[in-house]
Amino acid sequence: METGKLMEKESMKRSIKILFFVVLFMCFFGLLFAEDYSAKIKKVVELYDNMDYEKCLKEINQLEQYKFSMKKEELLELYKYKAFIYILSDRKALAENVIKEIYDIDPDYTLSPSVSPKLREPFAKVKKGLKKDETPKAKIIEAKPVKTDVEERVTIISKTDQPEKKENFFKENIVPVSLFAAGAVLFIPGIVVRLNAASDAEDYRKKLNDAPRDELGNIIGITKAEAQQKQDDINTNVIIGNTLIAVGSLAIAGGITSYFVLNKIKKDKKDKKVSFSFGSDGFVVNSSFEF
Repeated sequence: METGKLMEKESMKRSIKILFFVVLFMCFFGLLFAEDYSAKIKKVVELYDNMDYEKCLKEINQLEQYKFSMKKEELLELYKYKAFIYILSDRKALAENVIKEIYDIDPDYTLSPSVSPKLREPFAKVKKGLKKDETPKAKIIEAKPVKTDVEERVTIISKTDQPEKKENFFKENIVPVSLFAAGAVLFIPGIVVRLNAASDAEDYRKKLNDAPRDELGNIIGITKAEAQQKQDDINTNVIIGNTLIAVGSLAIAGGITSYFVLNKIKKDKKDKKVSFSFGSDGFVVNSSFEF
């Protein structure tokens, strides 16, 4: 009976360890994808309102390392105060860089009417400059005369310069990243459960081999029911571990596959061309635009 109780305690300890690892990984990925930064941003606002700009800037810089897991509105709010501090401290180049990042995230971003003109002016200046840069300019890459029986025709191939937009990796690949993360949450605990089951089986095998036996070869101190229960527990853990590993592997593979498939589709769309031609006074113009 004592041996059975010891085995139950060991089994319970291992189960607690497994549960701990599962909870740990779930908490980690939960924080990574769902953390609410509103309280921390509120602290940034309080420091700014108290004109403690250096501490405020330090707090912003610390929060920036989590920018990929922040909501769009939270990140914009963070960058807004960072830009304000740079403007007020006359660090114009740094302020312009932050404002550009704001408009990269949201081209239609606008400040509240209550914001002072001194702070609004750099935003208006940067936005005006960005609008000028976005104007597509046609380039003549090749002009080749083509002679026909009727007259000479000119083929002009033109191409538009489209400004490249910066992409947020996590935002653009939310499906693959989510699948991969979900797979990791299942796969790693599955490995832990499977290893614990193997360790349990090995330990129990050693105990059975080392246990005292009677004249008929029966193990003393461990009943057949206890041995069967232990074997069932080990088999259950093996099944749970294998299931977690299998489902996690599928999710990880799905995340990797969807990443390449979606990026291939994006590339194909980007490289796709639309061509058209029209004639005017004996000229044929073929224009090809990439988008």
